[in-house]
Amino acid sequence: MDTYSLLSLIAVGALWGCTNSLIKKGGESRKHKVTFPKPVTIRSFSVYIAQNLLSLFMDWRFVLPFTLNQSGSLLYYILLGSSELSMAVPICNITTFMFTIVSGLMLGEKLQGNPICKPTKNSYNLFSK
Repeated sequence: MDTYSLLSLIAVGALWGCTNSLIKKGGESRKHKVTFPKPVTIRSFSVYIAQNLLSLFMDWRFVLPFTLNQSGSLLYYILLGSSELSMAVPICNITTFMFTIVSGLMLGEKLQGNPICKPTKNSYNLFSK
């Protein structure tokens, strides 16, 4: 894999990762939140979905990161034709994950969730012998 392909795949990961947090923040900060209709019918539900999508795509705080994210997807699609698939996918996934964490922390998000592996009394005994 040449340097240009590697840097391009890292750029795709950066586009995806940095825009993930911005898309989340843009979706949460909508001014016009549509309330769910009571009683629920097929027509009222479809109107609810259409109003939500319209209000989402009218907000630049969502549309701009979404457009950048999709341009990263287009670049990724183009790069898959010239890159090794066994290298392209892990590189993009790792860089996306890392850029998502860093940009989320920069936007003030807190890391949440439980650790993947919690140490127990037995796990300490396993490695101490």
